[in-house]
Amino acid sequence: MTTPGILFEAELSRVLTILKDKLKPWLVVLFGSWVKGVLRDDSDVDIAFMTEEEYLQSDMNACGA
Repeated sequence: MTTPGILFEAELSRVLTILKDKLKPWLVVLFGSWVKGVLRDDSDVDIAFMTEEEYLQSDMNACGA
């Protein structure tokens, strides 16, 4: 059986790779349930990031983040 933490780490790695490659952030902040240590099966990935460019939500959706 796979634990939620292992699945989350794989998904987080995928999302961070997309952010790094496509949006080139200079700051990435992880927050929410994972940081608080209360990760559940239905937990999502809470990420804030800063870039030199301005992006719309539609830009992030288009790059798969």
